[in-house]
Amino acid sequence: MLLTLLVMASALLSLGAPKNFLKDIGFLNDYGDKMVYAVRGSWYPYSRIPYKDVPSEYPQVATYLFALPYVIMGFPGSLDTRLIAELERFVESDFPQNPNLSSSPHLRNKLFMRYAFVFSLLMVPFLFLSVLIVYKLRPDRKYLALLMLLPGGVFFAHNRFDIIPAFLGLLAVYLLSRNRIKSSAFVVALGFLTKWYLALLLPVFVAYTYTRTRKINWEMILVFAITCLALLTPTLLTGGIEGLLAPYITQLYRGLDQPSLYFLAFRALERGLGLNMDNSYFAAVSLLLQFSVIPLCLASRIDTMDKVIRWSLLSILVFIIFARINSPQWMLWVSPLLILTAGGRLFVAGIVLLDLLTYLQYPILFYFRTYSDSYYDLFLFIFSVRLALLISFAACLLRGLIGDNWVFQYLRRETGGLAGSEG
Repeated sequence: MLLTLLVMASALLSLGAPKNFLKDIGFLNDYGDKMVYAVRGSWYPYSRIPYKDVPSEYPQVATYLFALPYVIMGFPGSLDTRLIAELERFVESDFPQNPNLSSSPHLRNKLFMRYAFVFSLLMVPFLFLSVLIVYKLRPDRKYLALLMLLPGGVFFAHNRFDIIPAFLGLLAVYLLSRNRIKSSAFVVALGFLTKWYLALLLPVFVAYTYTRTRKINWEMILVFAITCLALLTPTLLTGGIEGLLAPYITQLYRGLDQPSLYFLAFRALERGLGLNMDNSYFAAVSLLLQFSVIPLCLASRIDTMDKVIRWSLLSILVFIIFARINSPQWMLWVSPLLILTAGGRLFVAGIVLLDLLTYLQYPILFYFRTYSDSYYDLFLFIFSVRLALLISFAACLLRGLIGDNWVFQYLRRETGGLAGSEG
């Protein structure tokens, strides 16, 4: 029943209001990223080699998935690649500041509009399965799974592909809870090459299996490594090292096109002290902080699935908080795990608030911000509140988990012993 309703809703959004009722803020259908997906997946209709002939800033699995709408659309016959060339011009040289203007030529591109429709439909099963897994993993409060269908979650599941790695992360957790360890490692590897952040789950899973068996599970690590190698080898053979590293280099040198903690610090230091922190040194510090939870979790006792979920969530939250670019669709990465850890009403209210603030930040204020400085200031304020909420979630999780860290336990014993000897 839910799957049918989601399919109908997706079709209604795409076909019933393709131009957002002639509004220009893309509050239902947002075409910017979909244009990029359509161009990055064009290796299939062109019969070209991805990364070598058609560049992509996305990992391998994602780049292959972007071709799937073309596979479905072109099943009876060939596609008109001249219409793809029109999209390429927009993406590569003349990307519109607002891709959702009702007068935009790409909204008259029949091939692209079909691609956008099929793409959004393909995201529906992943959203449905994500809700289903959350439902199964929360037997005490199953109804909380419906929080994934709040406006922000539905919007980004309809317009971005981040619901796929979100689903893969949930599936890996579910498989681990069923003691299917090698299968969970395989899924984490698939997720890693869909969105790189999912590599953060592997240290948590390794720490969990080590706590239970007092042995490092090398089979899990080997399955992860072999799966990654199998998926990366075609790119390495066809595009060489340059083709293999291209997505990583592109992301490392990406401009500050979305607000983040890094951006706010950059803005404050530049205005207050005239200090430019947009350089490789500050970027390296930011990158290290993104992965700072890994040594903490590897030195901690993770002996329950609840702790696995909490450590995974903390790792992802810290990764997002310290990222140079903080994309709003990343809420899909954390919202299912937040639902799985939700306790009291205040925590649930925080999940709802995060969703609504994210939708308000993007797409509403993101496009309004170009109209006046007051809208831009409100845009940054809403982001700052949303960032503070993410930090609050991370602090709450860390406070509950740090007691399981062996280093923290040792320091606490030493500090307690020192205080006792002084007394």
